[in-house]
Amino acid sequence: VYLMGDGIAKQMTYGTGNKFSPTAVAGSQMVSFLSQGAVKTVLMNGEDVHQVMPPPHAGHDDGKEEGAPEAGELRGPYLWAQYSPNGELLAAIQSLSSEDNPHNLGIYSPGDQVLRVLLKGKSEIFDSGREMSAHWEPKGKRLLCSFAEYHIPKDMKPKELKDVEFLSGLKLWNFEGAKPDYKNIFVSVDYTLEPRNISWSPDGNLVAMEIWYHKKGGDKVLKGIAVLDISKDISFSIKTEKEALDFPTMLMADKTGSPQRPVFSQDGSRLLYEMVK
Repeated sequence: VYLMGDGIAKQMTYGTGNKFSPTAVAGSQMVSFLSQGAVKTVLMNGEDVHQVMPPPHAGHDDGKEEGAPEAGELRGPYLWAQYSPNGELLAAIQSLSSEDNPHNLGIYSPGDQVLRVLLKGKSEIFDSGREMSAHWEPKGKRLLCSFAEYHIPKDMKPKELKDVEFLSGLKLWNFEGAKPDYKNIFVSVDYTLEPRNISWSPDGNLVAMEIWYHKKGGDKVLKGIAVLDISKDISFSIKTEKEALDFPTMLMADKTGSPQRPVFSQDGSRLLYEMVK
């Protein structure tokens, strides 16, 4: 942590293992970060390092040693974590594999990712799929998430989707009420489009995202960055190859490069992105 105007940098964490993605937790003196596949917090004075996800076992909350996991618990490294703007809720994306879960993945497949939210001290799963990303509403308790290649379990598949292999899309979760609920913002069917790396504008009206075209052979091609207006109570649906090819992108991928990882400026007037060449 660097004290502005003082010029003194203080180291907050020690020990082996990579530590990355530090984020200040609103309304507290804590910083959250990722370390060796776990989500941890530390006070800004460097004290009280605590493992938040997954819950530590055998009394070790520093993540150095863990006992056997509880029966049926899904294991795997956490790839992303962020507290809500008020510092009350923690969302995280966890990667699953057969190596981490040698006995049972349940309804999930190796390579799937799950979106978890820590509610009342319990880590609950809200969404799953591939290439997941999430973003808290800038000033609220709503969470926007993107997912790709979500295979609906056969016993949960509605009649209208009986011939659909998988879905990709955007889902908006609302944690303001007594019970979380959601609505679909963007849905694409089978081999059409996949959203990735979403970013929510500061005023909450726009979402920017990468749009990938998923060919039937399995190849995926970046179309570019799209920006959707989600302020109105509408949803976007892509069901055919023509609809996928016609879907508008604000920044196109071409021979000059591939625009990726969009981020809104703090006043919402600019969209920053990487150009991969």
